[in-house]
Amino acid sequence: MKYAFSNICLFVFLLTAVSCSTDVQQETSDTEIPQDVDSLGLQLTNYDKNIQSLIQDPNGLIRGFSLGMDSELIKSKNSSLQKVDSTTTSYTYSSQLDAVEAADFTYQFANKKVNRIEVVVYPENEYRQGVYYRELKNYFSSKFKTKAMEEGNSLSWTVPTQDLTIRLTKTGSKKFHDLQLVFEKLK
Repeated sequence: MKYAFSNICLFVFLLTAVSCSTDVQQETSDTEIPQDVDSLGLQLTNYDKNIQSLIQDPNGLIRGFSLGMDSELIKSKNSSLQKVDSTTTSYTYSSQLDAVEAADFTYQFANKKVNRIEVVVYPENEYRQGVYYRELKNYFSSKFKTKAMEEGNSLSWTVPTQDLTIRLTKTGSKKFHDLQLVFEKLK
């Protein structure tokens, strides 16, 4: 009887210790992840396949391009995309992200250097617009380690270390649910 009582006491003690330990571990892991920080990180494979196709190369702002790049690089690196328009101050290319979703990329430049990049994404529907919006918010917040400022249907990031501002805006109408993404120098 004494042996059974000792075993029960030991069992209750261990159960209590394990329960307390688990709660502490859970509490610690909850506090390690700051609010509004993306759990997907910068690994493009963690994102929707069309986000991967849109961003393509995380080494720039989008598709490997950055502000200040030589305008001739834009031509050579976008040779696989359909050229939509070309002027003395801008190039526009179109990319089919999948069978129903596409994006247009407009690179504006002055003195042969990119000074503004505008991307218009054409999602299939309102739900897909929300997917792009959330995932791009997560991606850029994680990439630049800064929280997005939200105002209505628009998000913006200010990155003083790169003299950069980014705006992501839900545009369109009841029938169309586009997104506009703009990268430009701080004003």
